[in-house]
Amino acid sequence: MPGPWTRIGLGAVLVWAAFGTATQTLARPLERHFGANDSCYERIYSGAHLAKHKTQRVTSIRFDHFPTTFGTYDQNNRIAFDPVRAEVYFTVSARFRDSGRLFTNSGICTPQGPIYRCQIECDGGGFSLKHKSAASILLINETGFAISGCDAEVHRWLDPHPDDKVFRLDRVAAEACTPPR
Repeated sequence: MPGPWTRIGLGAVLVWAAFGTATQTLARPLERHFGANDSCYERIYSGAHLAKHKTQRVTSIRFDHFPTTFGTYDQNNRIAFDPVRAEVYFTVSARFRDSGRLFTNSGICTPQGPIYRCQIECDGGGFSLKHKSAASILLINETGFAISGCDAEVHRWLDPHPDDKVFRLDRVAAEACTPPR
């Protein structure tokens, strides 16, 4: 029969474990958005919005995370999301006022406290992601990033002009979030 100190010790361990899990969840709220399941976030700006924000160059922007298509290889040599490292392999795409063309690039995001720092392949700069709500994230363009792939014919850099710094992206319906083939 355990003594009172054993029960107190076990209780303290359970409280500490619950607190540690809660602290991790609060420290990295974006993990609610990214994990083993596909997730896509997008914003298509209306004509009315663009009329109010005349210096905004982006007319639509999208962030896609497909952990079983792009990601880390597990011990069975399958691509899978690694919940310990919590890295997010992504594609980001955008359209601009001056071009109907869709520009796309890819990279990796790593958790840093409550945000993800995202780096574009081929030294293409980066951006940060923050939790906004249960169905939205913020893409924060601090220094600019390449929005065209490494070998793209037309290179496009998304500078953080006043209206191209922060983008609220909303979760896309599951049927519109399909991984590339």
